[in-house]
Amino acid sequence: MRSLRSVSPHPSRRFAVAVAICAAALAGCGPFGGDDELTEEELLAEGDAICEQGREQYLELQQDPPRSATEAAELTRALVEITQGEIDELSALDAPIDSEDALEEYLAGREAGLEVLREGLAAAEEQDAQGYAESQAKIARGQVDRARLADAVGFSECSRPLTDSAGPVEDSPPDEQP
Repeated sequence: MRSLRSVSPHPSRRFAVAVAICAAALAGCGPFGGDDELTEEELLAEGDAICEQGREQYLELQQDPPRSATEAAELTRALVEITQGEIDELSALDAPIDSEDALEEYLAGREAGLEVLREGLAAAEEQDAQGYAESQAKIARGQVDRARLADAVGFSECSRPLTDSAGPVEDSPPDEQP
């Protein structure tokens, strides 16, 4: 009885597999790609959908403001996760060449905001009220820049101050989307 390791595929079978792989590559199937570049309209629609979903998650979480350092840390941890998810999803979009630079600059701004959120998380975990407040103020100060960078891409939903049915939330920095 021969071991399965010593059995090699028949040369014609190897050729058939090679032909199938080449055909898939030419058709744009499988891991060989194809043209996945989005149009500008697709980029904006998909990007805005990602940001809108993130905004909805932010609003839901922030309905009840934290009343302790532990609650602030839990809230901020969730905001970090949402923000990281948005950045990951936006980064995965294959932007048209004309939009690549603006998208990269926007993502860099979001990454900077994410870092500030992480600073706030660390402060909340350490029960450092002053550090937490400073990170919230820093997030709020960067909001205008992130909104400007989102505008440069063409996004209409990304990095906008959070709103509910009553309108913009203007007096609470943690409600800003990094």
